[in-house]
Amino acid sequence: MNPKPLSAQRPTLVALLLLAPLSAGASVIIDDFSVNSSIVINAGGSPVPISDAQTVQIAGQSATRTFQAGATTGEFQGQIKDNSFGYASIPGNTGNASLGYTGFNVDLSATPFLRLDFTGVSGTGSFVVELQGSVTPFTIGHLPVALNTSPSSTLFFDVRDFAGYQPGFLTGVNTFIFAVEGTGGPAFFMNLGGISFTSSDEMLAAIPEPATTGWIAGGLLAAGALVRRTRRQGSRR
Repeated sequence: MNPKPLSAQRPTLVALLLLAPLSAGASVIIDDFSVNSSIVINAGGSPVPISDAQTVQIAGQSATRTFQAGATTGEFQGQIKDNSFGYASIPGNTGNASLGYTGFNVDLSATPFLRLDFTGVSGTGSFVVELQGSVTPFTIGHLPVALNTSPSSTLFFDVRDFAGYQPGFLTGVNTFIFAVEGTGGPAFFMNLGGISFTSSDEMLAAIPEPATTGWIAGGLLAAGALVRRTRRQGSRR
């Protein structure tokens, strides 16, 4: 996939809200991290990403979630624990982690707004999101999106603005990928509490509230040098 540069895309950040609760409603929940089993990936200097797969439910279907993390030097840690996905890297190094969801098939035509519920960010990093499906162009994506120190916040993106999108694509989405990495600068910590797709009505109904929870480190310790971008899962060329 060769996405357009950000400067060439229409703005895709629809809203930045504080602690807008994740609601089932008509939303399609990709992951609320209720299936976690205290999964931790913790290693150092691994040139090949380490992965762990679990079965989760997406729109009433059993799907596979593959959690992968890696770095070429140093140590890193990623975890799915306490109803959140977390990753961290030490100063001066870059670590990379991803969540890949496969084995489901959903129609997101009525819920085209990607919702990411971050429970805390410290330092500077970025994330990438990608969707794959059974309708041409088969793959769309948006990268990179900067992450900076902030309290809990929710981001909404209209995926119809993603590079490569064409009408009809959302009728057969079967893969979702979220990948995050540090910048190699100061220490970077990130916790993500939920991933879902929602309608415009639900997106507009989310009301900002004062931040009541700060960064939850959860014991994360991570590091790494320049990492190889996570291998895409189930890509269709």
